[in-house]
Amino acid sequence: METTNRKPTILKQSWVHYLGAYAIIHLFFIIFDRFPPKFREGTLFTRLAESQWFTERFALYETPEFNLLTVLLFVIFFLSAMMSVIQSKREK
Repeated sequence: METTNRKPTILKQSWVHYLGAYAIIHLFFIIFDRFPPKFREGTLFTRLAESQWFTERFALYETPEFNLLTVLLFVIFFLSAMMSVIQSKREK
């Protein structure tokens, strides 16, 4: 009996899962942008979120905290997806 090495379908690759999770998080941001959660004022997170870059230049959402989270999650998920792609290329 021969064993065949089949490539996993694109939906089973881990980098697709990372990008899918990023898209789902954006759906939550879109839904909750009208009713934003209350964040404590004076923390480093809120100071960064209310900086000029996140309020004027990178303003995808009305809530500045969501703009900061978008950038942070992009970095995390993008790096994870790229590491997964590189690892899958090395296995070939």
